[in-house]
Amino acid sequence: MFIQKSLLTVALSFISLIPAFSGNPGPGCREDKEWKEKILAEKIAFFTSELELTPEEAQVFWPVYNQLQDERAKYHHEARTCMKLLEASIDNGDDESEIKALLDNYIEAAEKCDNMRKKTHEEISKVLSERKTAKLFITEERFMMKKFKSLKEKN
Repeated sequence: MFIQKSLLTVALSFISLIPAFSGNPGPGCREDKEWKEKILAEKIAFFTSELELTPEEAQVFWPVYNQLQDERAKYHHEARTCMKLLEASIDNGDDESEIKALLDNYIEAAEKCDNMRKKTHEEISKVLSERKTAKLFITEERFMMKKFKSLKEKN
């Protein structure tokens, strides 16, 4: 379980770096927005197909899923920010008490990320069957691997 969580954390971190490897100028640029929109369109098509969502299911699924993704991204960003602050504190030679406080903040933020799987299960199973909810987790993994593979082939 720990290895799966670690791999997911690394994968999510890696996804955030894709614009850097794809030749896009960076966050906030028009090309970055277009790239994100393209990935989102691919994701929607892939998920809808893999989950075999009916139009009715898609109508209730996507708003819930998107809200959960926004929350997951917020927690992931928070954890990355905490990690950067922790790293800077160590590099600056800050005292142990400050490092401990920053480490506690990082662990708390990382736990919020980890808890999103459970929350996703709880919320999605309210709008989809357990079978389709389980397929969602599999589909997320497949989509991420598909993107990694295409990025690797591109580079």
